[in-house]
Amino acid sequence: MLDEPFSGLDYKRGLQILTSLRKYVDEGGGVVLVAHDLRLINEVADRVAVLESGRIVRVGAAEEVLSDIDWLIEHGFTPLQSAIIAKKFGLPRVIKTRDVANAISKCIK
Repeated sequence: MLDEPFSGLDYKRGLQILTSLRKYVDEGGGVVLVAHDLRLINEVADRVAVLESGRIVRVGAAEEVLSDIDWLIEHGFTPLQSAIIAKKFGLPRVIKTRDVANAISKCIK
């Protein structure tokens, strides 16, 4: 269980933690992470539970919750730019940095 593990870290250090967490999960581990930064949550989380005044108000796949722009705004969150772009271009979900990196890699090859 990690509570705001990215607080006070620069982007490089945060990315190192994200990479380690993702590897741990991909190898079968489990992580419970408390965070307010939707960008970081988008990169690392498979599922999310959203709390409001100490109560769980939504649980679901991270991509589903983070792609629901109207719901996020209604509950006081600023939607991710990648979710807005995805919606504008008719993509089915919020875009992750690794998706963009993979697409660029394919174009370069």
